[in-house]
Amino acid sequence: MAACSCCGSDKEVSDIELTKGKFSLCATCYQELDKKITNICVGKIMQMRRMGLSQKEAIEAVFGSHEADIILATDAEFNKMIYR
Repeated sequence: MAACSCCGSDKEVSDIELTKGKFSLCATCYQELDKKITNICVGKIMQMRRMGLSQKEAIEAVFGSHEADIILATDAEFNKMIYR
């Protein structure tokens, strides 16, 4: 089993495909990466909302229309952050 590309741990490591290639991440580093990505996305969406876009338009601008439909339909926690 591969070691985590970030911290070197060999516990609960899984491979993840990113635009820059394939990486091995442990559960802890994956959660940290997920939090950072979520915070960046929420920030971009909030900025677009302040510019006058609707919630759906802002999410579509960040993720694309197909993903926006899925997010709006299923991800209540993410939607709560956007509504703040």
